Amino acid sequence: MASGERLSLVELVEDDDHDARTPDARTRDAEAAPVRRWRRPATLVGAVVAVVVLALVVVQGVADARARGVDARVAALPGALADVGDSLEPLWTPDDAWWPTATSGGAAFGTTLASDGTTALVARDVDTGEERWSATVAPAVPGAPPTDARCVPPEGEGAPEPATMVCFATDAQSSTGSIDPDAASRPGTWSRLTVVDLRDGTVVAAHDLAEPALHAAVLRDVTALLRVDAQGYVEVTAVDPVSGEEAWRYRHPTVLPGARDDRWSYVTESAGHAVVQTPLQVLVLDPAGRLREDLRNAQTWAGPFLQASRDGRTLVVRAGRPDLEVLGDFAARQLDDGSLPGLEVSSTGGQVYGWDADTGEQRWQVQLDVGPIWSTLVVDGRVHLATRTGVAALSGRTGELLWSYDLAPGSTPSQLLTDGLHVLVEQVDPRGVDGSVLVVLDRRTGAHVRDLSMPTGVQGVIPFGHRLLAFASEAVVLG
Repeated sequence: MASGERLSLVELVEDDDHDARTPDARTRDAEAAPVRRWRRPATLVGAVVAVVVLALVVVQGVADARARGVDARVAALPGALADVGDSLEPLWTPDDAWWPTATSGGAAFGTTLASDGTTALVARDVDTGEERWSATVAPAVPGAPPTDARCVPPEGEGAPEPATMVCFATDAQSSTGSIDPDAASRPGTWSRLTVVDLRDGTVVAAHDLAEPALHAAVLRDVTALLRVDAQGYVEVTAVDPVSGEEAWRYRHPTVLPGARDDRWSYVTESAGHAVVQTPLQVLVLDPAGRLREDLRNAQTWAGPFLQASRDGRTLVVRAGRPDLEVLGDFAARQLDDGSLPGLEVSSTGGQVYGWDADTGEQRWQVQLDVGPIWSTLVVDGRVHLATRTGVAALSGRTGELLWSYDLAPGSTPSQLLTDGLHVLVEQVDPRGVDGSVLVVLDRRTGAHVRDLSMPTGVQGVIPFGHRLLAFASEAVVLG
């Protein structure tokens, strides 16, 4: 021992105890390492959760944006309504002298008879009723009573957003539809066709016809003019309303019983065909003027389609499309966003059918408490239709029932409407005690959103541009 060093008391301990009490650097690192290993996974999990949440938010945002886009696109389609909001208020009342037969570009079009004997096609703003323009479509005839005119778009009555209208006027006095056996009629001495541009009221063409006609049906490319001669032969002549040139002429080979009784003889357009109605028979002429023998027993003609029975099935004729055979009654469309191309729908006996529009092959069948389906909404891959008790939505691809909603007991659903986000249906109290309401449903889920009260006495509503035209003691535009 070196001199000068002091002795110190030293306590001997076991190595294990020493390691546990006084860790050296290696021990400290070994003990700290597990803590760091646990911290790394926790941080990683948190980051993953954050990414997943963010992804879900993005996905939901994209889905919501898509849904809003679909709703906006549907709301802009002809036949769709503006957002109905939380209430319906009267906007204006059409007067008795003017009645609209078409809407386009935010305007409604109807004829009015002026005090000087002329007839004009008048455009009024759908929202306000203010006159936009007026175009004379029939002159005053000296010594003759004032003459009314009938104006129809080339695509037929109810056509969405037409660009022109064809007006037929004659000084013949018809008693069509009259139940008075003594109702007087007067042969015409002149008839006129006038084509009007609906954007500004410009008269595109006007022709006085060489042979006066009794009635006219406006087809897509021609106007079919009905005449019944003194012997009772029915003749239909088609002319180009712009050029005035004759396109074709059909004269029925035999006298049709009662055809001279003009109370029940007229011509109208359906599915691009000319339908001649006489007291005891219906004649259907195709767009080229050929008689459709297979449609002599045509039962329904309603603008976009004709249907007739054929061997227990229904023959359906559509403008510009192949004929189709279905079961039951064919369903027309109030609105179609193009999301189900090639699908047609029919119903009978509590069954709803989906058909391939080109081949006629049955795609699906579903049991549902429905009667004849007079109109459907085809939106975003779904078929919305009225049932006997309310509303239902079906998958357009499979026919699967996606949702249904029942109205108040005893109510009869009217046609379905949409503003893009909602499906709307009028509910009328069968007792006549409570006022009619417009039931607003979520289009995607069928959930009830709200009921909108309508003015007292309203017994029906139809689309009127992007507004509603309600029928009561007098018509009123609602918005």
